[in-house]
Amino acid sequence: MCDLPTTQQPPDDPLPDDLGEWLRRIDAATSDHIRTRALLDGVIADARAAGVPVRMIDARSPYGYGEARRAADRVDAERITGHVAPEHLLPAAEPHGADRDSAPIIVGPLLPGAGDREVSIAHDRGPAAMRACAGQDEFVAFVRHERPELDPTDPEQVRWAGNPGQWE
Repeated sequence: MCDLPTTQQPPDDPLPDDLGEWLRRIDAATSDHIRTRALLDGVIADARAAGVPVRMIDARSPYGYGEARRAADRVDAERITGHVAPEHLLPAAEPHGADRDSAPIIVGPLLPGAGDREVSIAHDRGPAAMRACAGQDEFVAFVRHERPELDPTDPEQVRWAGNPGQWE
């Protein structure tokens, strides 16, 4: 076994005297991270809307292709609806490049009392098509109109933010 120095304290060591200061630093850094991420997501959405290919965006950001696309879709949906979806209801991000060209259809969270779900359909060029769909029939019609080559029943092509297949 190698005796390398570690920054982790064994469980039996006492807490540091300046614990409160460390926790304040963590809180401040977390807050800064959230603000910076929101700014980056907005810039990514604006760049995509201006015609910058997502493949070029993912090469210049810490996001993989799918994560950059989802960030832009989320920002677009928030701008259209005025509703900010809680991050814990959104699909989990994959490691950089893990989901290239997968899940071109994203169905947003099922929110109590909303009556519909936000649907995003990715396009290779330009922004994703966004629409609130109130049910399966409206969802299928939207997919067929925007990307007839996609199958709205294929789990490889549709990513649900919880409650797959449910509309109420």
